[in-house]
Amino acid sequence: MVFELVPQTEYAAYTALVSAVFALSLLLGPLLGGAINNHTTWRWVFLLNNTFLVGTSFTVPVIELPLRFQNVYNFSPFKAGLGLLPFAFTTAIGSTVASVAASKSRIPLIYILTAGTALQVIGFVLLSLVPTSEDVYHPQYGFQVIAALGVGANAGILILMTPFIVEKRDQSVAMGATVQFRMMGGAIGLAVVTSVFNSYTQSRLSKILLPDQLDAVLDTSHAIAALDPTLRSAVRTIFAEAYRLQFRILIGTAAAQYLATALMWQRKPLRAA
Repeated sequence: MVFELVPQTEYAAYTALVSAVFALSLLLGPLLGGAINNHTTWRWVFLLNNTFLVGTSFTVPVIELPLRFQNVYNFSPFKAGLGLLPFAFTTAIGSTVASVAASKSRIPLIYILTAGTALQVIGFVLLSLVPTSEDVYHPQYGFQVIAALGVGANAGILILMTPFIVEKRDQSVAMGATVQFRMMGGAIGLAVVTSVFNSYTQSRLSKILLPDQLDAVLDTSHAIAALDPTLRSAVRTIFAEAYRLQFRILIGTAAAQYLATALMWQRKPLRAA
């Protein structure tokens, strides 16, 4: 709908603005959710989640990175949200820079998508190699930045491309379809990595924990802190390994964007007006 309200020359600027709003939702959602979880009932989180997280294409990192901080490093929910700041801020920056670059320099949009995909793959490879130690591995924040630049760039460019490849009368429908497929992809991706995570952790934790301990650990990260030091360390290592496995899956899904990008190739590459 935005593209029907502004001239074509302003598409890039408004794409950057809309994408920045989406990215800020990633920032505020985990922070407010963590604060609410600390100071009031967790049920209100679902209200904010619906408001801040709908429409994002960054579902898996947004959900799993804070969980990693809580389960592996014993961060509070609020501190875990703070740990997502590099990803959230850089996503907005990547989207803005990519949209402006596409408009000002007239770089073919498919080239930016290719570069964005490369950054995602590199970032997720690095995040999949984060050590399993309970000590915070600070370089991972830089890895977030690399991945987020690619995520933001591709998110912004895909929105920017939409009005250029459909007739004006179909722009609203096309934009709606873009958002819906993005949300569906995020939901499916989250379901896959969650299933893999649960299978990996349950099969290994069941060998070292009693049934009651296993149920408690899978229910809340606070139960991990109550274990004796040796057992606690082993549990956190298993969780860390499972999160690394999740990011290996994201490497594959990011790399698959190369195929999707290749299928968009034209003899005369599309450029932003």
